[in-house]
Parts: sequence; structure tokens; C-alpha cells
Amino acid sequence: SDAVYLGQLAFIRGHLNVGVNLYREGDEEASATHMKHPESEIYAALQPALEARDAPGFAEQLAALAVAVESGAPLAEVEAAYQALLQGITAAEQAVPDQNARLLGEVIVDLVSTAAAEYDIAVHDDLTLENAHEYQDALGFIRVAYDYLDRLATVTADTSTVNAIREQLDLVHPVWSGLQPPQRLHTRPSVVYGAASRIELAVSRL
Repeated sequence: SDAVYLGQLAFIRGHLNVGVNLYREGDEEASATHMKHPESEIYAALQPALEARDAPGFAEQLAALAVAVESGAPLAEVEAAYQALLQGITAAEQAVPDQNARLLGEVIVDLVSTAAAEYDIAVHDDLTLENAHEYQDALGFIRVAYDYLDRLATVTADTSTVNAIREQLDLVHPVWSGLQPPQRLHTRPSVVYGAASRIELAVSRL
């Protein structure tokens, strides 16, 4: 499935976005935890799909960024490794030649649905914080969903559907006040799940 393949690459982008931004803020320990997940779990599972599409891998770039972060390298070095890795991910994405509106929409649905599930893990029933890492992952996935929406807007003339998706993303984006979560949150997971469902309905029209 090209949608699942692109979705896994998008999840890697989400983890890295959060990880690098935490490093920029000086939170090296939290940054390192977000770098480990793509390398140890997602990429390993993705390798057969890369090979099936004859897509270039990016294991070396992924490892280089993780090492730079874990060793506390200067920010400029981390930034350079991050940009090299993003180029590697982009090359892997380009192994899917027909990135049509429906396909890109399905990736957005996957990102927002997963963000809802991660946010659900991050909060207790009383909305106190339970897991900062999952809160940050969810934010990363929402950020990448916006990036995919920008791609979607370039391949479809259906502006009403694009606007409907953007409206839902704009609705849930304020759930995350920033990279560092407060000890008490203000939005129930059902709100994010609801947005994911409405985005899925909008994408079904593409």
C-alpha cells in the first residue's frame, strides 16, 4: 500500500520534527528519545517496502542524526544531519510516482488518527498529563499533516475539501500549547478523534 508506505515515512518526519525542535530548545535528553524510535522501530519495518519500490534507503542519515543528538553535538551539526536526512526521506517518497489527491488525503487521515491515539495515551481521564513523549509525538504528526495538506492542495482543484481538512487541523492544533506539555491539558481526546473522523469523511470525497 502506497498510503501506508508514505504514512510510515510521514511518521518518521513527525518524530524528527519534534526531536530536532526539542534539541533547538536545549532539551537534549527528550530529543534523543524521539530520535531512537524512527531508527529502531519504524525504519526496520519499512525496509522491505523500500526494497520493493527500489527506493533509496536512508539508514546512514538516520543513524548520523541520532548519534549527533545523543552525543550532544553542536546545533549546526545536528541541523546539517537533519537536512541530509530530510533529503533522504524525500527521495524515498519519490519512489511513489503517482501521489494523487486521494493518496495524500489518506496519509493525512493516518497522521491525525494516530495523533488522536497518541494524545489519548498522553492524558489521564482528568486531563492531567500522563506521558509527555506521546504528547510530543502527536504534535509532530499534526505538523506533518499540515505539510501533507499543502502537498494535497497542489494536486487537486477541490478547494472545498482542502479547506474542510484545514478547518479540522486548525481546530485541533491549539490542543498543543507547545513542545513542552503543561501538567494539565484542556482538551479531551474525543475532540481530536472527532477531527480525524471528519477529515476521513472529507478525504472520501476526493
